[in-house]
Amino acid sequence: MSRQCPNCGNFLLENERFCTRCGANINDAAQPAPEQPAAYQQQPNNNVPPVPPYTAPQPQPQPQYNYNYTYNQQVPQEKPMTTGQWVGTIIVTTWFGIISLIITLVWAFSDSTNTSKKNYCRAVLIIDLIGVGLCILTLLILFATGFSIANSIANSSYYYQ
Repeated sequence: MSRQCPNCGNFLLENERFCTRCGANINDAAQPAPEQPAAYQQQPNNNVPPVPPYTAPQPQPQPQYNYNYTYNQQVPQEKPMTTGQWVGTIIVTTWFGIISLIITLVWAFSDSTNTSKKNYCRAVLIIDLIGVGLCILTLLILFATGFSIANSIANSSYYYQ
């Protein structure tokens, strides 16, 4: 039950002897709190879950912005490869066998190589791997066919006559 100060009307706690606003002495026979009309009295409802206590929202981290950006900034461009450089690249990556493979690997995965040359060397490596795979498959088919022919000749009646 809440109480009010008879001097200033400040609401007081049950155990307070003096008003916190005006300092008046509050005697124990203070006025009782006015009763609410029956329409406003809260009835207990057992079907409603209790409301959790309020917790203040946590501050969200603010995104960091880079304000040092200059508009119309020029992106450095690589110089395009000349026709002579392309011819040299094609010759070096195709004519010298294992040396070509090593040079192609270096150019394909080096950071200092021109981007066009790097992409060309990677494409050459992919095509080389496909070619090696097809050669192995062709050899397997030829060996299987050769063994099959040799086996049929060995088992034929003409051979034993």
